[in-house]
Amino acid sequence: MSKITHRVKKDPLEIISHEIKNTLAVIKVFTQILEKRLRNTEDKKSLSYLTKIDNQIDKLTEFLKKGKKHEREKD
Repeated sequence: MSKITHRVKKDPLEIISHEIKNTLAVIKVFTQILEKRLRNTEDKKSLSYLTKIDNQIDKLTEFLKKGKKHEREKD
């Protein structure tokens, strides 16, 4: 059995959580880049949307961290 297969069977939520956090990190970086570019423009509405996206990413990331902590405490 490969290491990856063993890890997935052992803790599939760990793998899923890791992949989601990586994806959120990439989205967050690009959101922050766009926010920086829009700060010097008149497009305050788009900047507001990006700020909301950034905040939601933070909430999801925190949710995943708490879930992971909870899982460890159960073991």
